[in-house]
Amino acid sequence: MKIQLSEEARALRNASMKEWKRNNPDKIREYNRRYWEKKAKQQDPEQVEAIIIRLHRGGMSLREIAAVVKTNHMHVSRVINRVTALQQ
Repeated sequence: MKIQLSEEARALRNASMKEWKRNNPDKIREYNRRYWEKKAKQQDPEQVEAIIIRLHRGGMSLREIAAVVKTNHMHVSRVINRVTALQQ
């Protein structure tokens, strides 16, 4: 439900929010980090698998790949084994 505000109230709210953001840059940074980490975890699993395979073919270690895609090295290993078994 959207709140209907007068122009004066809207301008006051916007000025207040702008001031709060200016005074709390760490909170804004943390919010953005959490937001994008959550979005990264919501990636399409097929897209994540494609990234894992591409990085593996590029010579990265399992742990390095795991750090990039925010998972553990055992998951990376299982994905690589599954995909390479399907290709044979």
